[in-house]
Amino acid sequence: MTTIKTWNIEAAQIIFDKVELWATEDGLIHLKRGYRFLDADGMEMKNQAGEYEEAFEWAAVPQNVQDALTFIDTFSIDKIKEKEEIA
Repeated sequence: MTTIKTWNIEAAQIIFDKVELWATEDGLIHLKRGYRFLDADGMEMKNQAGEYEEAFEWAAVPQNVQDALTFIDTFSIDKIKEKEEIA
């Protein structure tokens, strides 16, 4: 096959989408996050988006992240109980 054209594209910025975290019954913590590239004019580059997804054993998650996730879990449960007036 002969190459008839080559493109050189350059991204000037990367935008990270929201983080999704969830635990499964097998004890794994799943992390998923999308990302998009922007050109020098701040326009999203077509076909230049991606997604990162990986699962981790709880023990492999750094302690400060474990602490933050535990805090968020407890905080959200408390807020739901407050909203639903559950003691």
